[in-house]
Amino acid sequence: MRKKVVLFDFDGTIAATVQAGIDVFNEMAREQGFSEVTPDNIPMLREKGVRQAAQELGIPRLKIPMVVSRLRKGVQSRIAAIAPMPGMKQILLALKKSGCELGIVTSNSKRNVLAFLKNNQLEIFDYINAGSGVFYKARAIRHTVESNGLEDHEIIFVGDEIRDVVAARKNKITVIAVAWETNSKKGLEEAGADFVAGTPEELAALLADFSEMTSEEMEYSI
Repeated sequence: MRKKVVLFDFDGTIAATVQAGIDVFNEMAREQGFSEVTPDNIPMLREKGVRQAAQELGIPRLKIPMVVSRLRKGVQSRIAAIAPMPGMKQILLALKKSGCELGIVTSNSKRNVLAFLKNNQLEIFDYINAGSGVFYKARAIRHTVESNGLEDHEIIFVGDEIRDVVAARKNKITVIAVAWETNSKKGLEEAGADFVAGTPEELAALLADFSEMTSEEMEYSI
C-alpha cells in the first residue's frame, strides 16, 4: 500500500502564532529602530518573501538571526494561549484517521512545537523537523524526506509562506499554499504554488483526494 504523507509548516499554517509574532516584533522594532508591522503595510508585506519583507522593515540582513531568535522566545512565552488556526485541528485529525502520516517542518523551535501540540491535544505527528534556519527550509524538507525513507511522490507540503512554496518546489514536492495568514494569494501563486487555499474548507477539498476521503467527509470534519 502506497504511503501518504502530508508535511506542514507550523506558524500561520497549523498554529495561530502570527499575531503573537507581530506583537513581539513590534516591541523589538521600537528598540532596534526597525519599521513596525501595521495595518497599513501588512497588505504590501503579504506579497513579499522574507528577505524582501526584511528590507521593507529596515532589518539589516546580519540582524535577521537575532530577530528570529527573539520571535521564537516571544512565542514561547505566549505558547499557552496560542490556538490552532480555525479548522486545522479537525483537518489534521481527519487526515490521521484516514491513514496519512503527518509531519511538521518549521524554523520555530521544537520546544514551542511540542508545547503547542500537547496543549491542543495534537500529539499525532510522525515527523517533526524544527529549528531550521529561516533560509534553510528546502534543506530541512530534504532531510525529513531522506531520514525517514520517504518518496517525493508520496508527499504533499502545506505552508503559508512564499519560502514554503520555494522550498517544496526545490524538492519537487507538490505544495498547497494557504493564503489566510502570512503571504497573499498573489504572492503564493507567483512563487509557483501548485494549489492555493483561501479557507479551511478549500484546503480540506484539496486534501480529500490525496487522503482518499470524500470531499463530504473532509468538509464534515471541519
